[in-house]
Amino acid sequence: MEKNAETLTAADTKALLTEVLRAELGRILAAQNQAGETSDVELDHRIAELEEENRMLRRAARSENWSSVQELLEKASTLIAISLPQQISSDLGRQASSLKRRINDVELDVIEGDDVRHANRSLISEQGISDFDAFVKAPVLVSRAFAQVRVNYPKPSMQGNINALENLMLEFFGDIPVTAITKERQKQFFAWQARLPRVQGKAHGKNRFNKVGKIRSKSEEISDADANDMMVTEELRERDDISVAEKRALLGERLVPRRTFARIKRDRDGLNRLFKSVSDLGVEPPAVLSYKEIQRHIAAQAPTDELCLTSGPITRRPKARSSAGTRPSRTASCWKTTICRAIFDSRSTPSSITTTTNAITRACRTSRLPMSTSAAARQS
Repeated sequence: MEKNAETLTAADTKALLTEVLRAELGRILAAQNQAGETSDVELDHRIAELEEENRMLRRAARSENWSSVQELLEKASTLIAISLPQQISSDLGRQASSLKRRINDVELDVIEGDDVRHANRSLISEQGISDFDAFVKAPVLVSRAFAQVRVNYPKPSMQGNINALENLMLEFFGDIPVTAITKERQKQFFAWQARLPRVQGKAHGKNRFNKVGKIRSKSEEISDADANDMMVTEELRERDDISVAEKRALLGERLVPRRTFARIKRDRDGLNRLFKSVSDLGVEPPAVLSYKEIQRHIAAQAPTDELCLTSGPITRRPKARSSAGTRPSRTASCWKTTICRAIFDSRSTPSSITTTTNAITRACRTSRLPMSTSAAARQS
């Protein structure tokens, strides 16, 4: 997965701190269930440790030293596959330090005889969590969620799409909790998916003579396609014997075709089914992106370059039909006008017999002066 190791979004920060809270409350609940096996001396010692830790956290916060919460954040980031910045920001450090002190207060109340469900009520209500027992359970990972998807959607015709989406998500996210797949991370996933070559998974080298082959990741195939496109683009950029329009036309023929938006929409629907299936496991899933949100984000990734064709998947518009029986259509490299058979209303009787030519002409925009050819249906 391609991650930003410098900054964390607000959604990633919330997911990180929520995982810290879940892990710590789960630890406190387990300790509460075993409280009868702990002596009073051990409990007094633990109370002294927690009080001293809170004093240390306050002193560290005054000097903005976040090493005391570094381990907690690293454990949570490993589980949900979020890369921590090399230097913890003041904002994240203060939030983590404050959260840890409040968790310690909850543990102190539990040691003194309070129930953890009551002691942490204000803490989890601030996070929008209503079911404590469901919250502290081990998180539902992507692999477990897809197992539930196969239970909910057992049709053989759907298994290929389910398997393909699972492989993509496991490569990009890893086997992380489904609740960690926020909208921001969904945007990153679909933008990465839009760069996939349209034909991929064929470079393993297996044939009837070689049964072993080699395993190539999707990221490697994206890198190869990007390298090819860059080489072709720079080669055409250096040519001064053709116009920019001609360069773009040639690029449309030589660039590696990428995944279509229709395929991305299908995977978005698969992600929606995944989130619905997670609800059956007692987990509240995140919201799924809409088609428009995905399309806008992908379009925003396009570089500002005069030779850059429309980046990422394109949703083809319906083909317009003219009254003369012509149907204009557009390809990556040229405009063409196709002469079709005249179409008339079958409900009305034509006044005379009409015939049409089957000639097909094509006009490519490969020069500065636009060229167009057309033919009209002739009456015989």
